[in-house]
Amino acid sequence: MSLFRGENPNLGQVSAYGYTNSLTVLSVSGAIPNNVSGSYILTKAGVSAMTLAKPTQDGLKVVVISNTANAHTITATGLLQTGSASVNVATFAASPGASVSLVSYGGQWNSVAEIGITFS
Repeated sequence: MSLFRGENPNLGQVSAYGYTNSLTVLSVSGAIPNNVSGSYILTKAGVSAMTLAKPTQDGLKVVVISNTANAHTITATGLLQTGSASVNVATFAASPGASVSLVSYGGQWNSVAEIGITFS
């Protein structure tokens, strides 16, 4: 698969860095899909309490972006590899644009980029 535009029969059309072109709006608390790559934007008026389960395969890419001024959370108990001992919860700064990018490998979600995220 090309780093830029290309086809992947398992993921469909992809764009730069392998992330999907689609953007899914999440306006309520709930689960982020753990079995498909995707980009998600949080639009809930209050704090979104999201969960992320163990990935089902290696190489899945998940991007989550806040579009509101709320301290949203993603709970993935024991599944986040963040470069520190903080592996359970990603908390977004209460500012639009806070975001986290994750890639799955070995049954874990590896943080590859974050803006305005505190891990605990």
